[in-house]
Amino acid sequence: FVLQTETGDYVWQDMVRQCHKYGLQWTKPTTFPRLGVLPARIALLGADEPWIDAFCRAVMQRNFVDDLDISGAHSMTEILTQLGLSVDVLTLAQSVPVKAALREQTEMARRRGIFGAPTFFVGDDMFWGNDRLDDALAFAAERGAVPCRTRR
Repeated sequence: FVLQTETGDYVWQDMVRQCHKYGLQWTKPTTFPRLGVLPARIALLGADEPWIDAFCRAVMQRNFVDDLDISGAHSMTEILTQLGLSVDVLTLAQSVPVKAALREQTEMARRRGIFGAPTFFVGDDMFWGNDRLDDALAFAAERGAVPCRTRR
């Protein structure tokens, strides 16, 4: 959307409205998009850990409120330290197996047709956008499907 002026202008304006609606702080990043590979690797490691929500919020805070870099090891070390986590998480996130796992997950997302976040699936049916969560849940309920887990 940043390459299409009209769409980009609308999205930035809408982002302000959405953040207001949900009571979230917002600062338009001076650099967009920022490289998020390292935070994604850490998130992959922490997907089932109790700290994942706090980690993701801290990364989003750093990027979209504080307007600070999220791509470097220094940035991630600051976040991990603030959360009381070992910097060993950072070392593990930079390992060959974790890099391969993120590439594999990214390829799976491409195969499924995912093009943005948030994306929800009910079986093979895809729902894209935060305004589609209720639709996905209703669709799941109609089919007797039970979401595997939800986080708020």
